[in-house]
Amino acid sequence: MPRLSLFALLILLFCHGVWAADGDSTESFENVLGAEQRRTFERITKYVADHPDAADTFAARQWLLVAALENDLEADAVAHADAVLAEPMVMEPLKSLAQQVRVIGLAKSGKNDEAVQEFNGLLRFARLSNGGAMIDFGRRFATQLRMARDFAAAREVYSQLANRFFLNADVRGLCDNLTAKIDLVDHPAPEINVPDTAGETVDLSTLGGKIVLIDFWATNCAPCIEELPNLRELYSRYRERGFEIIGVSLDGDESLVSAFTQRQQMTWRQIVNENDVAALREKYLVRTIPTLMIVGPDGKVAQFDVRGRDLQHTIEKLLPPTE
Repeated sequence: MPRLSLFALLILLFCHGVWAADGDSTESFENVLGAEQRRTFERITKYVADHPDAADTFAARQWLLVAALENDLEADAVAHADAVLAEPMVMEPLKSLAQQVRVIGLAKSGKNDEAVQEFNGLLRFARLSNGGAMIDFGRRFATQLRMARDFAAAREVYSQLANRFFLNADVRGLCDNLTAKIDLVDHPAPEINVPDTAGETVDLSTLGGKIVLIDFWATNCAPCIEELPNLRELYSRYRERGFEIIGVSLDGDESLVSAFTQRQQMTWRQIVNENDVAALREKYLVRTIPTLMIVGPDGKVAQFDVRGRDLQHTIEKLLPPTE
C-alpha cells in the first residue's frame, strides 16, 4: 500500500497553520503561501476525481487527509476519508486518520449528531494506552462543536473522554475544567481592573463595544509562543475595527516579560503582577496555558481556547460589518 513520502510530510509540517483566510486579500507571506496551498489541495482533489482508478490515487487521498487535518480542511475531505475507509485492510494509523477527518468534517458541515455518534464509537474501542492522541482529537472535536454553539454536544464529548480514561485523574480534571468554562460562555466576563506593566489600569468594563482576547501565557510555554504570529497578525489586521488583546503572563518577572514582548513585537498590554494574575486565573478558570478567552462587544464571554484559523473565524463573526 502506498505511503506518504517524507517530502510530502515535511511540506505539511512547514506549512502548518498558514492557510489564507477565505476572501482575505492582505498581502503577506502567509496569505500568498496559503493561496498556493489551497490551489494544490484543490488540484489534487480534482486529480482524484478525474482518475479514480489510477495507481497513485490512494497515495493522493492519503496526502489530502493529512493536509485536511493539519490545515482545518476536514469538511472538504470527508469523501476522501470515506473512500479510504472503504478500502480493504487499511493500516491502523491511516484508518485512524481517516476517522478523525470524517468526524471533524461532519461537525464542520453541521452534522453534529452524526459526528458525536461516530466519535463515541471510536472512543469505545480506543486503547487506554493511546489516551494522548484520542484526548487531543476529542478536544479538537469539542472545539468545533463549541464554535457551532452546540454546547450540549461539547459537554458530552468531555464527559465521554473523562469516563473512558477514568484511571487518569489529569484527564478528569482537564475535562471538568473545559466543561466549567462552557458555563462562562454567554455570561458577563469576570471583572478585570488591575495595573499593566506600564502602571496603567486595565479595566475591562471600559472596553465595551470591542472584541477582547484575554491571553493567558508564559515565555516558557511552547504552544503559547507558537500562537504568537497568529496573534500579531490578528491584532494588526483587526485592531482598527475594535479588536484588543490583553496579555496575562504567568512568568511573574516584569523585566523578563517586557524584554520578551518587545523583541516579539507584542504591542498589546500585559498583566504580570503575581497576585493579580492568580486572581484572574481563578476568575477565568485557567488550569493550563495557553488559555484564550474571547469577550464579545456585549461584554460577555463569547468563546474560549480556540486557536489558529478557529480563532480568526471567531473574531470575524464578532466584528461589526465593514461598510
